[in-house]
Amino acid sequence: MFVYGPYYALHHERYLKMRILPKLLSEETNKFRFFSCKFRIERSKEKAARIVLWREFDIMNCFTLEASFFGYLNEERETVEFTPVMFESMGEHLANSLYEYFLILEEEDRQLKLKELNRKKKTKLERDSTQSESLGKKKKSNQERGATFFHENQATKRDSPRQMLGKIAEEREEEEAAAASFALNPNEPPQTPRGAQV
Repeated sequence: MFVYGPYYALHHERYLKMRILPKLLSEETNKFRFFSCKFRIERSKEKAARIVLWREFDIMNCFTLEASFFGYLNEERETVEFTPVMFESMGEHLANSLYEYFLILEEEDRQLKLKELNRKKKTKLERDSTQSESLGKKKKSNQERGATFFHENQATKRDSPRQMLGKIAEEREEEEAAAASFALNPNEPPQTPRGAQV
């Protein structure tokens, strides 16, 4: 037994995917021969249902299952005649192969979803990391700006006119007190006003 299948170029992504089901069937039973399968479009078969469905509806797994007129070659290369029981068992093998094929599709879909989930997690982590770095730089910049502003204010800070007048008045009082003390005790050296240089 063998199948006729659709044609895909060697570089096409479906070239191997389309051959999975026939390969599984060949591994399920030796009544099916994978290397006897034909995956091409013959001019005389262009009106066949499998080709019309493949072209019109883009059905990848669109096959025609056929059997030889007499029998098949077993593992000892002996010809074994087909019987109704063999055809019934072939249907069972086909169902098992379809089940395995659907398991493969489910696993492939799960892997794709897992890959997409990991990609989204990676993107989110990179975005969070970038935002954290940006916030850290902004915070540091604000701290540096605040420290610079504080030092500039300290460096340019001056006494108000009222404070300056108060200091001048205190210095004058100290000078007058020192002069009065010198007048009373001329032999003692005059006291240096507070804040004055000797």
